[in-house]
Amino acid sequence: MDKKGSNNDIESGLIDQKSLCFEDLRFKLHAKSGESKELLHGINGLVREGETLAIMGPSGAGKTTLLDLLTLEYHGGEPSGKVSLHGNPFSHILFRKVGAYVPQYDVHWAFLTPRETIFFAAQFLVPKDSDTVQEKVNSILDKMGLQDCADTKVGNTFLRGISGGQQRRLSLAVALVKSPLVVFMDEPTSGLDAAAAAKITSFLKECTQQSRVISVMTIHQPSSQMFSEFDQVMVLSAGRVAYCGPAEAMSVYLESIGSPVPPRMNPADFVLSLVNKEFSDPKQVHELLELWNQNSHAKSIKQVVAANIDSRSRFLERTEIGFQHTRYPKQLQVMLQRHALLVVRDPTLYFGRMVLSVLACSFFSIVYIDSRDRRQGTALLRVFLGIWSFGVPCSLAVVSVFVYNREFYAIRKEVKNEHYAQLCHLNGALEA
Repeated sequence: MDKKGSNNDIESGLIDQKSLCFEDLRFKLHAKSGESKELLHGINGLVREGETLAIMGPSGAGKTTLLDLLTLEYHGGEPSGKVSLHGNPFSHILFRKVGAYVPQYDVHWAFLTPRETIFFAAQFLVPKDSDTVQEKVNSILDKMGLQDCADTKVGNTFLRGISGGQQRRLSLAVALVKSPLVVFMDEPTSGLDAAAAAKITSFLKECTQQSRVISVMTIHQPSSQMFSEFDQVMVLSAGRVAYCGPAEAMSVYLESIGSPVPPRMNPADFVLSLVNKEFSDPKQVHELLELWNQNSHAKSIKQVVAANIDSRSRFLERTEIGFQHTRYPKQLQVMLQRHALLVVRDPTLYFGRMVLSVLACSFFSIVYIDSRDRRQGTALLRVFLGIWSFGVPCSLAVVSVFVYNREFYAIRKEVKNEHYAQLCHLNGALEA
């Protein structure tokens, strides 16, 4: 199969304008003592339309920090560098219009089915008639292989629902509703067994190629089958790049620097063992990082990325933005409809507390039944009855901490992916 990100393309200076480029990305933390620590050291890379970039590295290598910089979610430090998408500077507003983010942990409405979850997301983003929305929902369910569990509740800690792999696919399905140009995923195979992880990776590659999107994901330790599905691979160690290029060319590069992959060994496992400072000689790891920094391919990537970012930006065509928002009254209607459905199905927040409050008050009414006599001796009983009658129902409000915490993260993810036009436009204006 033709690899668009091959070494020959890079070294010849050929680059498709439809690509995600990042140049000299750095992130520095400042301690109270005045000292500073640089977590990322001049990261360069590019991913083209229809390709998947897997960011690998040992714990503490800077994978999550790099993904946070690319998704503009950095906190508590000093970032620097440039990021562009299709020739446009990558800003919060542009990310909300054409980007999507899939977090490491799936956050869905537990009492909705996958069909309903995708339907409500489509209602926010597709201002068409109901038949068109249903067609889009069915198309996404088919594409994601979720038809068998389309009408099963998603579930949570207390309610058994769809499997972890199906939740991963549902997260990607919701992200693809708005037809994004770039999708960022934080360890999409976390918590899955080897077979399920390999299937998800193959599925992600297929969706990326079919939908012509740019996929960027962090991955902890892929199997050999998963590794073969990646188009581009970036290996990080201590915030520096040890390799960046086509996955199929990594073994050739390692052999060229005198560290060939042993027979029958997973290239991903081997390279991660080489760049892990905790289990390998730090001096050897430093030499590997310096070898890549001096490599001609690394210098070519830097030059091409710099030329692409510094070139004249173009405006994205309206046809490239795959969605439009519904109007505000329609969005409000959809949110109220969804919340009403959740109230009916989820007994935890309202109906369950109401039943428990009635039972508790009935119990204490029986215990303090003598307090109904209007005598001085029953005054204290009446006080205790009032305390229990008010105290127990109020203490049941603790249940809402769990419910609203899950709801907060679900809403936060939808805001980040711009499901609510009015709120997101206001945030974008404030950030600008």
